[in-house]
Amino acid sequence: MRLVEAEQCKANATDLFAKWKPIIESSIPDSRVEHIGSTAIAGALTKGDVDLYVEVPASAHADAVAAIQAFGFSVKHDTHRDSELCMLEKPDQDGLALQVVARGSKYEFFLLFRDALNGDAELVQRYNQLKQDAIGSTPEHYRAQKTSFIESVLQGPSAHADKKSRANWRA
Repeated sequence: MRLVEAEQCKANATDLFAKWKPIIESSIPDSRVEHIGSTAIAGALTKGDVDLYVEVPASAHADAVAAIQAFGFSVKHDTHRDSELCMLEKPDQDGLALQVVARGSKYEFFLLFRDALNGDAELVQRYNQLKQDAIGSTPEHYRAQKTSFIESVLQGPSAHADKKSRANWRA
């Protein structure tokens, strides 16, 4: 795994977000597109891939996935998928992934995690260390460590667990 500072990928991430946000939001009624992942976190280390969060009404999730596939995206294999989450990638845009999330589902954590890290430089430092420690390990080991870290951030005091802070994260 090769890691770079998120700032080195900022122009590409900004361009991809600016390109796809209006296309998706105008094509999928009541959708919301946000930039998530390490390239959306100040000071984070990243593999350079860009993740976009596409939130849709739960009743429209399957239709939204189909609409995005019509843009040339395909379902990413070997990732978790259920009726509320689907990851898609675009083969001709290496490193671009869309997380299609049902509104109100547990997968809204993508936004909460991004915002928690953007609000706490120590969490970013710990996340970066986790990534550096994973160099040379298996993808399964890295994913397990990352999952544990994300859960601790979302459940711990540094996650700003009070309702007011959580409401601000969604804004």
